[in-house]
Amino acid sequence: MSPTPTYPLTDEVAAIDQQIADLQRTADQAQASSSVSASQVAIAQKAIRDLTTAKAEILEKERLWDRTAQLQRALAERKAVADRARQALGAGGSLAAQRKTDLEAALKAKAGIDPTDNLDALFNAAKGADDTLQTDDNTARDEWQSAATALANATQDYDSKAAAAEVAWTAIQNSPRSLDEQLSKAQQRLAEADGLTAAVALPSPAPTTPVLNPAAAEAGLAWKDFVDTFDGLTDATKPATVAVRADKGEQDLVAAWESARDAARNALAVRLDAQKTLAEKQRTHEQRQSVRPGRSASERQAVLTEVRKALTPPPPPTPPGP
Repeated sequence: MSPTPTYPLTDEVAAIDQQIADLQRTADQAQASSSVSASQVAIAQKAIRDLTTAKAEILEKERLWDRTAQLQRALAERKAVADRARQALGAGGSLAAQRKTDLEAALKAKAGIDPTDNLDALFNAAKGADDTLQTDDNTARDEWQSAATALANATQDYDSKAAAAEVAWTAIQNSPRSLDEQLSKAQQRLAEADGLTAAVALPSPAPTTPVLNPAAAEAGLAWKDFVDTFDGLTDATKPATVAVRADKGEQDLVAAWESARDAARNALAVRLDAQKTLAEKQRTHEQRQSVRPGRSASERQAVLTEVRKALTPPPPPTPPGP
């Protein structure tokens, strides 16, 4: 059992190159030999083309994962943003700690709050309503991400089913040539089996213990090849069970196409619905992520009410009656 290929695919590419070289050598020798049929040369040349295509695909897929340059660019871009963030957070920067302190002092003065009071503690008391909104923000984000995953899965499913439908359609288009090749192959194999059988001499005298003549064995193998082809041709051309179809082969081809086509259509409908859902969830997420105007009036009012409660001292107790 050969080992599972792993990146980089150096050994696989080398093996293909060796196969191509061996096939090319075989084809060159065959062309120089009168005992080799032209079809054998053509088969070798086709195999070379197929292997060359396979090698190109492997190399292309390898390049998809060779992302060293992209990685360096992405890290360089991140470093540039991180440098700007550190500069903004540093002394004198637009986000320097002093800006936070100055803003807190100004806010206390305008809200009539004692400068020595802990502003964080006061507003944290009102944070319950805001936490609820944050939960809603997180829910919107999760739903958006879930919708993105659903769309990716639906797209993958559609692509797979669309490819299967194309295979079924191609089978219908290729069916005349395929059936004609099957008919020609049956005729050729019958002629070969007839010729080989006719050339086998009857044993004389008849042996007491049956001994299979090698020539008869070869004729028997040719007969089996013919029978297999004959049976396949017979099965493909027998009457269909559906009135509008000419034969079973046509019926099977059309049934496979219609089934694959319907599966692709349904998968496309799912993908389009997933795309619509993603657009809706993304819009909701972006609204939740926008600065405060993204909140509804009722949401803003709920938070402000809690803030007022936290910042308003309780009324003095009512003195007992006389």
